[in-house]
Amino acid sequence: MNNTYPNDCKETQKNNFSKRLTLVCLCGIASALLIHILSFLTVLSGISKTNTGYYISLIAVSFLAILLPAVIFSRESGGIKKAVAGNKNKTNIAYSTLLFISGLSGCILINFVVTIISAFFPTVLRQSAPIYTTDIYTFIMTILSMAAAPAIFEETAYRGFTLSVLKKDGYIYSMIISSVIFGMLHSNISTALFASLSGIIFAYVRIHSGTIILPIAIHFVHNTLAVIGNTAMKTLKDEQFTQIYFEVLIFSAIIFVICLPVLKRQNILKNKTACLTDEIPTSKKILYTLTCPAFIAFIIITLILKYL
Repeated sequence: MNNTYPNDCKETQKNNFSKRLTLVCLCGIASALLIHILSFLTVLSGISKTNTGYYISLIAVSFLAILLPAVIFSRESGGIKKAVAGNKNKTNIAYSTLLFISGLSGCILINFVVTIISAFFPTVLRQSAPIYTTDIYTFIMTILSMAAAPAIFEETAYRGFTLSVLKKDGYIYSMIISSVIFGMLHSNISTALFASLSGIIFAYVRIHSGTIILPIAIHFVHNTLAVIGNTAMKTLKDEQFTQIYFEVLIFSAIIFVICLPVLKRQNILKNKTACLTDEIPTSKKILYTLTCPAFIAFIIITLILKYL
């Protein structure tokens, strides 16, 4: 009996691990299909032909295709309220501020790196057309549809539902896989790469802050800065924009480097108390993930949809 118990325990952990992974992958597949179906319907109906209709359709698609599947699938894991609820890792205002500015700086630096990589591989890493605004109304609607809605709905879905489900299999594992699922739902390879990398930052902040509010705030501010930056690129002279852009980059790099030592001291990622599959090494979890039918199906479907 003593010899068989560990094997039975491992098998049970593996089965539960597979169920959790399948659950979040099925949610991801549902979101991927809904994004393209709803986007097609908005174009077919002509709703997106007007400015107001276009922005409203973006918010509607984000809600119906991202948040709604997470709410439905979260019923299998205790509901969306439980998924987004704060945990015991509550932090003080100073540390929360540190997480916010380091997270935002990290996203800005990742955006720059992905932009550089995309410039070397333009065929494979196609970039989305920059979004810029021409008046106050357009600016407000752009912020609502491309900053506020994605920040709230995506963080609730991926740093709420997906991360909370996968977190039972370890912090580092959950950060990586939830970010890959989040990234692959974006429109092209370039934005998928950026979203996956920035998703790791959002997940790190979510775990260490104990609240979903901080990743929502970082996501919102970063997307808002992107809209402002694209508008500035359109309106300012090239040399003016380049100077401002590199000043922001240098400032972000300095802030990020300064914050790293403090963040390292507060690191809780190696804490295994919340891990229900501690008998399975992280390397094997990654291998199980790569061979999981639901995960393979998710990757194939999202790749196909990117090139339709």
